[in-house]
Parts: sequence; structure tokens; C-alpha cells
Amino acid sequence: MNRKILPVLLLLIVTCFACRTDDSIFTPSNKITVKTELLTGKSWKLTAYTEAGLDALHTTYETCELDNIERFLVGGIYRVDEGLTTCEPGDPQIYVEGKWEVKGDKLILSDDSIDLMLQFTVLSLTATTLKYSIKNLFDGEIYTYTFTAQ
Repeated sequence: MNRKILPVLLLLIVTCFACRTDDSIFTPSNKITVKTELLTGKSWKLTAYTEAGLDALHTTYETCELDNIERFLVGGIYRVDEGLTTCEPGDPQIYVEGKWEVKGDKLILSDDSIDLMLQFTVLSLTATTLKYSIKNLFDGEIYTYTFTAQ
């Protein structure tokens, strides 16, 4: 189970703004603070994942992980729910619970139980879509995550 926490946390949240659409909150030239009310009160499901610009969703994540739901609760609590299918019998329904915070265009996720903190760059955030990326410190590759509100 612990082997899945890092990918799930990596899979999660935000930093570094991108193209502006009519309903987006920020652009690279207009870094507006991420509106936390757009994150909270929703269930977010991973719908796209790329590594170095190439689709890697189904080669990186097992089917049982693709129905997981991520939630950003008021008060800075972050949860990952297993969804309808679990990868291992007996896995808890809520298998990641940590903290989240926003600093400008950065989404920071942390899990004190395993001494982990990840800082994502938010590329776009609307009422229905959350897209963020993180750079692999070992090889410089960019991982981009897209979530859709459920």
C-alpha cells in the first residue's frame, strides 16, 4: 500500500500556470493566486497523465487506481478515496490523508506520516478542471496531471 502513496501524491495537485481560457483563473503572464474555493467542495478524478508530453495514464496507473477520488477539504485536509475498486483486498477506503495549501500558483501536498512534501505548479484551474505539473528532480522530466471534477 505504501508503494502507492508517492505516485498518488504525485498524481495529485498543482503549480505553474498555462493557457488562459474564458473560465480559467490565471495565465503565465498574470499569476493570480489560486482560488481555493475552486478546489474545495468537489471530488477530483485523474483523467489524464503525461510524462515528457506523452500519454502515460494507462501505462503508469492500474485500473483500480483510476477511479480514486481526491478531495481538498476546507481547513487544509487532503484525502484520497479508493473509489469503487480497491487494488488490494482490505485496503482502507481513505488511504491517503495529508495536508494541502496554496502559495500563489503552487499547490503543496504533504503527508507527515511518511515525511513527504510535494510542490506542484498549477497550469490551469477552472470549476471543472484541475491541471498541474511537477518536475522529476532526477532526470528533469515533467509529469502533468489533469483532474476532472465529479
